Amino acid sequence: MHCLSTITFNSDIICRIIVNDIIVTNEDVYTLKTDWLTDNIIAFWEEYLEREYLVHYPSANIVLLRPSMSFMLLQTPDPLTLREALPNFTKTTHIFLPINDCRNVNEAEGGTHWSLLLVSVVDGIAFHYDSLPPGNREEALQATLKLATLLDKKLRFIVLEDSPMQENSSDCGVFVCLHMRELLLRRLLRASSSEKISMSMGGLKVNANSGRKEMVRIIERFRKQGGRGRRSSYVVPTSFLSSACVCALLLISVLLPVVPLLLYPDSALSARAVAWEQEMVARYSSLLPATTTATATLSHYAHLIQEFTRPYTEAWRINGLI
Repeated sequence: MHCLSTITFNSDIICRIIVNDIIVTNEDVYTLKTDWLTDNIIAFWEEYLEREYLVHYPSANIVLLRPSMSFMLLQTPDPLTLREALPNFTKTTHIFLPINDCRNVNEAEGGTHWSLLLVSVVDGIAFHYDSLPPGNREEALQATLKLATLLDKKLRFIVLEDSPMQENSSDCGVFVCLHMRELLLRRLLRASSSEKISMSMGGLKVNANSGRKEMVRIIERFRKQGGRGRRSSYVVPTSFLSSACVCALLLISVLLPVVPLLLYPDSALSARAVAWEQEMVARYSSLLPATTTATATLSHYAHLIQEFTRPYTEAWRINGLI
């Protein structure tokens, strides 16, 4: 996995993940360091786990549902209407769902608490991990019931009471991410198909501060990879775009008059085309030095294109070509 591009816009450094277009901004990273985790951070973490680890287990049928999808599942009265929007769960064995207590569909980044729901489809059990109980118990139960409807399968809801507890009010999202990695990498992916695995997180020590620092380092690593000039990560300079526009105009100036010359070699239109070609080549050639400083804008070139093509359009209409 690598960043598609790294750009600066309104002081935000943006890391765009290729596959699902996940965007992480400076504001997301700032909250990751000390505060509640945003949807973007948790979505990035799921993308990271998929592309760095899960991709190496092609036979695994495990789904990491994004926070937006989990929220949509919770807020939709009839979950069957989401079949087309959600992944195909036909062969899925396990589903991870980040659960948030936000109930306002009009509030961006709403809610105050995260928890993790892990649904074992093969066992018909939904395990709920909450670092600040009772927390999202009701939301997790509702998600379980709606998922059961989607899967057309009865699911037993179990709260893991021995889950590690957070020591403040803002580490819940970090616990979700670290629990997700622990359960995915050290439990599900390491077990054989016939092996019984304990889904309890009892006794696991979670260092939220270290987890935050690790996640920041991972994001920073991908940001730097995106800025090292890979072909897929290269940002085209404005000056290059401006020069390319002028070159394209020059090419059109030379080629467009050929059409009336071929169709009507002895007409007044052909003579006008030749004269217009010479005029436009001279005009756009004079612009080339300015484009290297990127002072000309793309909208200016759009205006020039319209100015250039207008005489041809009028002349062709008069001669019955259009």
